[in-house]
Amino acid sequence: MEFSPLTTTNGSFGNATVIFPCVTHGNVGQLAADLLIFNLKLKSIGVLYHPDVLPICGADPFSETCQGSPASSLEIYANEDVSLVVAQQRGEVIKGCQRKFAREVTSWLKTSMFKNVVLLASLPSTVGENDSQIGGTKWRMIQTPNLVTESYPKAGVDGESNIIISEHKYRNNRVPIPALEFEQIPEDLKNRRIPPWTFVYECIKQSLTARFLVALCSEGDNSVDADRMASRALEMVDDVGAFRTADIVVPTNEMRWVTPPSWKRVYGSVMKRSVFA
Repeated sequence: MEFSPLTTTNGSFGNATVIFPCVTHGNVGQLAADLLIFNLKLKSIGVLYHPDVLPICGADPFSETCQGSPASSLEIYANEDVSLVVAQQRGEVIKGCQRKFAREVTSWLKTSMFKNVVLLASLPSTVGENDSQIGGTKWRMIQTPNLVTESYPKAGVDGESNIIISEHKYRNNRVPIPALEFEQIPEDLKNRRIPPWTFVYECIKQSLTARFLVALCSEGDNSVDADRMASRALEMVDDVGAFRTADIVVPTNEMRWVTPPSWKRVYGSVMKRSVFA
């Protein structure tokens, strides 16, 4: 993993919070990263190169005129004082290389000395604790490295696990985001070859303190899920004091983040009715 800065950034981010999307179910993390980058007007400060990420090149996804800088497989964006860093992964990881990729990304996150690490992920709604959770989107948290790598403790006599993953509370209305139920966490993360479990295991193995914001959702048009994830992720950043949001209007449940120009063609161009005549 090699970081190639486009600015004077030296690769050390000791005062920054980083938000990194895991390419998972519904691509919610990547969509949320798009919304954060576009609405907070973050600028590209460099690219990450990994030999197992397929190379891509395309028009600037955040430009109405497509006259900006070309987009690449794995880019790093930041605000002016580099207190908030958002990564965006656009290229797929080569089959069979997910664990290696997660290992080296985690190593880069650790050696870059980020003040706070937030990973965005999503899982199928069917992993909910019971059938009643299926339908709609539920939010869960995973925090490392306080998980056990080999096997997870069973529920105690009182019905609760003796390991507690700390909750994060949403600043505006203080709604807690509960920890992902232990029953839904694989007993042996070592054998997991797909995100976000590859990243969870590596964060545990490398003792990286990180928080995973997880959406339990259905796959399809996940723009609404991404909208909510962007809001919650920004609240997490503000909660730790790493990014000043005094001049930013955080969307409420009735508001929507402005979608970037690249989303206009997500389902292709509009077809004329005359072609069916």
